[in-house]
Order: sequence, then structure tokens, then C-alpha cells
Amino acid sequence: MNNKIAAVILGAGKGTRMKSDLPKVMMPVKGKSMIKHIIDTLEELRADEIVTVIAPDGDLVKKEVAPYKTCVQNAQLGTGHAVNCARELLKGFDGAVLVIFGDTP
Repeated sequence: MNNKIAAVILGAGKGTRMKSDLPKVMMPVKGKSMIKHIIDTLEELRADEIVTVIAPDGDLVKKEVAPYKTCVQNAQLGTGHAVNCARELLKGFDGAVLVIFGDTP
């Protein structure tokens, strides 16, 4: 039985509803960004692959999730489209894939 796990974190959202210039996944919760809480949990779970989908201007998020892989969602066309953006980076991966909202730590 294959127990490998990959995670795709959806992190391309903007923080406009939060009236912030920060991407919403970078909003702090208990002293660290929401996405960092997620990364920490995935590390505890020993995820084999972690890919974060970011916006074209997502350099801040890319830095926050380093050294893990990122891919850019050039147009925000929904959740399915965001997951599909990570497809190439997971090519050949054989295992379960978790899709995680980056703004839900």
C-alpha cells in the first residue's frame, strides 16, 4: 500500500475583503502567517510533496513557503483551475493528494 502524501495549498487569494495589502494567507494568526501554520502541520505529517499555488505577484507567499515548490495561477478562475496549476509539479507523483485552502489554518 502506498502511503505517500502530497499537498496542494491554495494560496493565490488576495486580502481585499480583509482590507489589507497582504495576501490573505499571510494574515497573522497567533504570531505567524496562516500559511505557515499549514506548512508546519504538513511538516509534522511528513508530507512527501508540498506545492503552493500563488498569484502572479505572490513573491511574499513564495518566500514564506520556501523551500517548497510554488506554481503561479495567472488568472483566478476558481478552485479547480488553481489545483490544475499544480498538476505539472506533481507529475509522476504516486499517492494521495490533499487540497488545502491556504486561508484556513
